[in-house]
Amino acid sequence: MLRRLILAIGFAWLAAAPAALWAINPAFDPHWAVGDSWTVRFTVQLHSLPMTPDPQPPARTNVSYAYRVVAKVKENGRDVFKIQARPATPGWPEWLLTFDADELTLGTVQEVGPSGIAYTNPFGRDAWLAKVDQYNNLVIHDFPKIPDTSTNQTRQLTAPQTSTPAFIQTVDFQGGMAHAILQRTDPASQQKQATTIAWRPGKKWWTSATTTLGTGVLVSGQLM
Repeated sequence: MLRRLILAIGFAWLAAAPAALWAINPAFDPHWAVGDSWTVRFTVQLHSLPMTPDPQPPARTNVSYAYRVVAKVKENGRDVFKIQARPATPGWPEWLLTFDADELTLGTVQEVGPSGIAYTNPFGRDAWLAKVDQYNNLVIHDFPKIPDTSTNQTRQLTAPQTSTPAFIQTVDFQGGMAHAILQRTDPASQQKQATTIAWRPGKKWWTSATTTLGTGVLVSGQLM
């Protein structure tokens, strides 16, 4: 009887182990609650139109986005947070982000408005590197999966859909911060696409993020 009980406990622990591997890193748990808010200032490169006779160097513009946790609900049997990202400047798109509450991963990105375009994370409940121009390079929605043990890690993520290129995530914890790099070779341009994200313990959001293509910066963001 005792042996059966021990075996039952052992199998139960093994069944729960994969979920534990995806727990939120306690040092970087934002502890979101409905009503939490923060502001991110983005610097966006505005490239000249291709048909311009004399192309000018890319111009830069800034836009601030107010993020707000608007709900915590259940979807497909899991707790999720709904986070609204609203621009301070008219004419920029508004977004609704859905995060898994137990794993701190981005599940869907939806553009708010008449189009209502929604993007689902092709990598499941894991990190997400968007394809180049998927959001018109206006904001950074790319999001890492920070290891829960604060141990440096490099791994490749592959999506079931062949149209979504795989990428490599590298995370290190130098200086007490989490530094994540999501990178791949962009199939269209054959240039290196990378998003670098820094997260400081105790913050509600990443501290800074930059998306590059080749040697050029597409967009960068700073937590205010």
